[in-house]
Amino acid sequence: MDRRQALLSTFAGAAALSIAGRAVAAEAHAAQKGAGPNREVLESALHCARDGEVCLAHCLESFSAGDTMLAECARSVAQLVPACTALAQLAALKSPRLAEFAKAVVLICKDCEAQCRKHADHHDFCKDCADSCLACIKACESLN
Repeated sequence: MDRRQALLSTFAGAAALSIAGRAVAAEAHAAQKGAGPNREVLESALHCARDGEVCLAHCLESFSAGDTMLAECARSVAQLVPACTALAQLAALKSPRLAEFAKAVVLICKDCEAQCRKHADHHDFCKDCADSCLACIKACESLN
C-alpha cells in the first residue's frame, strides 16, 4: 500500500467515525436546554466538532486531488471531532467527570488548533476550526 492509499484509508475511517459522531452531537444538542452550568462547554464543543467535520471534509477533498499537505491537520481534526462530541454529551448529561474529561479535550484542542493555524491563511475551513478550538479550550478551562 502506498502512502496515498494509506492516508485515504486512514481518513475514510475517520470520516465514518465523524458521521457516527453527528448522531451523538444531535443527541447532545437536544439536551442543550437542560445543560445548566455546562451550557457554554456544550455549545462550544458542538461548534468545535461541527467545524472540525467541515475541516476534515476539506482535507479529504485535498487528499483525493493528490495533495497531502493537510495530512497532519487532518490527523489532529480526526481526533478532535470524537473528543468534542463526547465532551458535548458529557456536558449534556451533567457528568461528574466532565471537568476531568475536559482537561484531555483541552490538550486535543490545543494540538488541533496548532495544526489548523498553520493553514489558516490559505484555508477558511482551517481558520474556523482553529478558532473553534480556542473557544472550546476557553470553555473547558472555565470548569476549573
